[in-house]
Amino acid sequence: SELAAELKKLEFDLKELKDNLTVKETELKTITEQNKMLKREIKSKMKSDESVVVSLEASKAAEQATLIRVGYLTEETDKFNRGVARKAAEAATAMLSNNGRYSDKTIPFDITIGSLKWESIGDNDGDDLSKKKNNMLRKI
Repeated sequence: SELAAELKKLEFDLKELKDNLTVKETELKTITEQNKMLKREIKSKMKSDESVVVSLEASKAAEQATLIRVGYLTEETDKFNRGVARKAAEAATAMLSNNGRYSDKTIPFDITIGSLKWESIGDNDGDDLSKKKNNMLRKI
């Protein structure tokens, strides 16, 4: 009878252990499924992060190309503006040297050096003036 009682106790303990094992296996399955879902989410987020990184790199490359283009256009605009300023200075110098009248003779002004360069100014200024006077007298 002692052996029978001990056998029943051992059978009861065995049943409890089997039940406990079943609960633990169920918990393990649940945790395993959760891990799989988390891994899928991580992969999905990594893919979206990769696409964001690729988009970001493409945007940075486009920005860099745009900055280079803006630099080039700024340089071209500066060159153009220097040319316009030089031509305006030449025209002003020509007008001042001819008492405010327009002249075909130009006096270019080199902005970078700041000096006057005389071109096509001959010694025949007096001849031009006498020709103009003669033409005016003929009209009268």
